[in-house]
Amino acid sequence: MQINTIIVLFILTGGIISIFRPMLLIYLFASLPILTMALSVSEYDTELKIAQLGSLNVFAMDYLLFVLLAVFVLLLLKFVILSHRSSVCLLPGMLNKMILILFAWDIILAALSYWKGFNFQNILRHLSTESLMFLTVLIPNIKSLENKKERFYNLLSLLCVMLVIIALWRYFFSHHVGLTSSGTSRAISGNAIVIFILPICYILFYSTHMTNRLPVPYAIAAFMIIGIILAGHRSGLIVVLMILFVRYMHIKRKKLNYFFIPLWGCALIISILFIFPKINYTAGKSFLGDLALRFNDTFDFNNRTTRDRLDIWQYSVDVLKDRPLLGAGTFPVDAKSMAKNNYFSPKTQIILDMPAHNVFVDKLIHEGIVGFSILVFFFYIIFKQFKLIFLLNRYYASFLITYFCAFFLFSLFNTTFSNYSGRIFFFIMLGMLNTEALKAASAIAAKKAAIKRMFSGNPNASR
Repeated sequence: MQINTIIVLFILTGGIISIFRPMLLIYLFASLPILTMALSVSEYDTELKIAQLGSLNVFAMDYLLFVLLAVFVLLLLKFVILSHRSSVCLLPGMLNKMILILFAWDIILAALSYWKGFNFQNILRHLSTESLMFLTVLIPNIKSLENKKERFYNLLSLLCVMLVIIALWRYFFSHHVGLTSSGTSRAISGNAIVIFILPICYILFYSTHMTNRLPVPYAIAAFMIIGIILAGHRSGLIVVLMILFVRYMHIKRKKLNYFFIPLWGCALIISILFIFPKINYTAGKSFLGDLALRFNDTFDFNNRTTRDRLDIWQYSVDVLKDRPLLGAGTFPVDAKSMAKNNYFSPKTQIILDMPAHNVFVDKLIHEGIVGFSILVFFFYIIFKQFKLIFLLNRYYASFLITYFCAFFLFSLFNTTFSNYSGRIFFFIMLGMLNTEALKAASAIAAKKAAIKRMFSGNPNASR
């Protein structure tokens, strides 16, 4: 029996069980991108196919989304029928309401895309990817999440270690690698970076092992950084530097230490501008040579992919001049997708040679000022929750804040916010943030009620 078949059977069985144990569904969603990256024979992702219904391929992601729908149906039955309550009780808090607004906007965009010639099957598949946002609503409704979340982070760290080992095997032994625009080797998909930064942030900012100052957590975090290097993404290196800098600020309290921050920054800038460019390496010949070349190209505006992205960002300005309100008014599509999927038949469609690789530019091109404004407001609501969660656990809050900042930074240079791997981990972590924000809001409300009862002189008031 092939390993693909074993994994598919595991997902099918786990999906059925997770209808009654929703935390298992979170495990399956988080494991799926890692398993598909591990099973791919090169740096490109593959999808686990479960069945084929006529011309429709059913993948593991489609199955898990169907299970997610079933879990929500059970939650609605619990809140509406069994508890005799309105379904509004299922969606307290600003984040939950924002998720509904986002999905309503996606449905409007789907209607516009269909009117402009998109195939109905493609629209449904895109909406299914967008529905991953409901993980944010599901997670706060999982029982005893506080006792389960640490196991989730530890399992994720273990899976990431496995993925880095596979990437190292490809790079040094099997040589199943791809090439970047710099000619350097890429042993794993760039989508893996948003996965790797999660255990890095968890270990550096929250893990209970850190209290013992053991070297093992630091070694695991360093191992994840090697995985990011093997992914060959320049923006991944920038994200790592940002995380390490925040960690430095987090643990160093003496005023003297702040002297080293500008000193370190100046040394890095001098190295980038004057030292690294003068070192000659041959692409694909050594691990350190590839790292140096890729790092140099991070700040080389003549690099081909850098130039292409800057051109697309400039193109967004031209699109906004012609169609400021809704932009293209469709789901994103690029020329490569047109060639690969012949069921695209847009009538009046803006087609890019490659994705915009920037979450804001992508919104401006395809959804105009309306979509851009909704996204900015969504991010504002997220950052607004950060003040709440510090009331419960500042270490856990630091972990969540650093992860989201790293994710947003990476999304400024990649398609992370639109591909399913990035969305899975973004909305799982947003669900964790939502849980903490709801608990903090409940604690504040209880405190205000207690103060009100104390000053009213009636201990039973507001009960």
